Amino acid sequence: MLTTTPGALQADDLVEKAYANMSACHIKRENWTRAQQTAEKALAKNPKNYKAMYRRGKALGEQGYFERAEKILEELIKESPAGKLTLSRSWCHAVASYRT
Repeated sequence: MLTTTPGALQADDLVEKAYANMSACHIKRENWTRAQQTAEKALAKNPKNYKAMYRRGKALGEQGYFERAEKILEELIKESPAGKLTLSRSWCHAVASYRT
């Protein structure tokens, strides 16, 4: 039987946060592909990491994948607990305006 030790859980948490922070750094440098990849690695550790979800959506939108970005950001608004996220629906719909 596979057991998870508290140390392993703590290490996974650190790895998740490191990937999420790497994604933020790549966004700052406008390296959209790497921002998306590192956000996806953070989400593989924790699918409810709202910062990583946002960063993945942002990176996808900047790469021209507007429909995918909008879907992620709409999902983020719906799933995030109140007070944890300050995105507005109008911001998500702004992603769609890039298409025109």
